[in-house]
Amino acid sequence: MEQDTPSVTDSIPGSAPSDVIDVVPETIGAPSDVIDAATETIGAPPMNAQETLDAPQPETPETPKKRNRTDYVWPIGYVVFTTVLGPVLFIALGIGIINLIYIIKDKTLQENWLDFVIPIIPIVPSIVLLIGNIVRSFRIQGEDAPLRCVRLMLILKYGMIPFFLLHLCLLPFVFFIVGWSVDQQSFYPFMFIYLFVAPPLFMLPGAFYGIRVVRFSLREKKLRLFTAILHGIALFIPVLDVPDAAYLSAIKWKTARKTTAVVLITTTALIALIFWRGFDIGFSYFYENVLS
Repeated sequence: MEQDTPSVTDSIPGSAPSDVIDVVPETIGAPSDVIDAATETIGAPPMNAQETLDAPQPETPETPKKRNRTDYVWPIGYVVFTTVLGPVLFIALGIGIINLIYIIKDKTLQENWLDFVIPIIPIVPSIVLLIGNIVRSFRIQGEDAPLRCVRLMLILKYGMIPFFLLHLCLLPFVFFIVGWSVDQQSFYPFMFIYLFVAPPLFMLPGAFYGIRVVRFSLREKKLRLFTAILHGIALFIPVLDVPDAAYLSAIKWKTARKTTAVVLITTTALIALIFWRGFDIGFSYFYENVLS
């Protein structure tokens, strides 16, 4: 019966083991990278399949990161703060701007600057969150993360729906209170600011994220230049901005489709209910006090 005899080189002090020497003839004439790979793998511990799966994977632009979680804090914080205060922000903004107009007109800014500062105080956190969201939109564009930008746009567009519905419901009361408490000279500028200036201002964070989405869509050939311009304008128009954002997310980027369907159906039902109840109350009042 034959027995394995030790190699001569195994007995020479300082020489390489026989298994290393056996590899060398196989690599003669092979490219240098093959030879390097062969020498590096000798003596390396084996790696099973599970260790291969657990190995860290290279990051892509859409890979979630811890530092990007703060991107969601800014839009959610803006939506919650703005919705909780509701029309108080509109009224404070209107009063502050009107006072500032009168102060500049009368050239009494040094004496009456508090008349402008005090009404604006409730709006300061909202302004900070507004600016923070705008800055975040630029950073996300720099990181080339279109899907994350779409999600943040939807948080602001869908999240601000209760705020604007509340503003719509309280609109008659605001007209009555302001009309009763201020003179006619102040009433018209206030209502102009309340109706046409304040809503686009509070829409700015969502509109900036929307502009980034439009730019991503234009780059990815999802939109043509003319339609991209139309989408960019629509994102700054109240009421029209929500279906526009829904179209961009659900149709062009194919994301958040279920959420979009639920939000649009619920919002349409609430608006129909508000108008139906308003018409019913107005008709009943007209019938009882005018026709009777």
